[in-house]
Amino acid sequence: MTRKKQFVNDVKERDWSSHWRSKRVGDYGYENASKLLFSWSHSLQVVISQALTHYYTNEFHTRQCGIYKCGGGCNVPGVGELCLKDSYCYWDMGGPIDQMDVNAPADLITKVVLEWDPMDPVVSMFKSASEFLGIELSEFEEGTKASTVGGPFGGNALSAFFNHNPFSEWDWDRDYYMYCRTTFEGITKEAATQRLVDYDLGQELLEKLKDKSNASGNALRPMCCSPGRTDDGTVQFWINTGRSTQIDGWKTREEIEAFLESDEQLVDSR
Repeated sequence: MTRKKQFVNDVKERDWSSHWRSKRVGDYGYENASKLLFSWSHSLQVVISQALTHYYTNEFHTRQCGIYKCGGGCNVPGVGELCLKDSYCYWDMGGPIDQMDVNAPADLITKVVLEWDPMDPVVSMFKSASEFLGIELSEFEEGTKASTVGGPFGGNALSAFFNHNPFSEWDWDRDYYMYCRTTFEGITKEAATQRLVDYDLGQELLEKLKDKSNASGNALRPMCCSPGRTDDGTVQFWINTGRSTQIDGWKTREEIEAFLESDEQLVDSR
């Protein structure tokens, strides 16, 4: 029988005694978060948002957990907005919270990131957060159910936290992608593999679209060509130039290739 590949959290605790500077308020206690954690960034937002809301107000909330400015962060309703950078966090300016000490949020984030288990990604985060709060795991799990994160305009959850340019492609660990999709989404290996094939095709078409725009000197350029499948299994690609061109929106591979082979240039209809 084939053994399941083991994925490990390669994060390292920061040794401040040998670091080039001393620890400051809001600093995390580790070097770099695991790249595998990027796959669960929305879950991380939920955990940080809900744990800090409970920490400061002794209650959970039923609102949006994420913020999408300053590279992303966590909404803490009734308290403020916590911006997450790759090595430290801070409260966004404005409101009564801007002078609040951020040692507690940094300590929470450090605990969650250091203790995160890629093989049990969500439960391990919940466990760390509940321990931080001194409550039962079941209570924390129940308290997070009514909140939301992401949404159609959510964008990348924590790009700055992972020191990632949100306009570039993330270097996914494909083995871990397959593990997560087949283990936690319950889809077949074949279906997960097909998603990667669709993704690769989308990236190939995106580069061809960019090349055509560059060659023509057109200022309009697609920023994504993201795959999705209809109920009947047809693959389509979501294209976004930030405007309203003839290729924006859902397009089939045939429609995209027809545009690439034509002399047509992108035209904004706004």
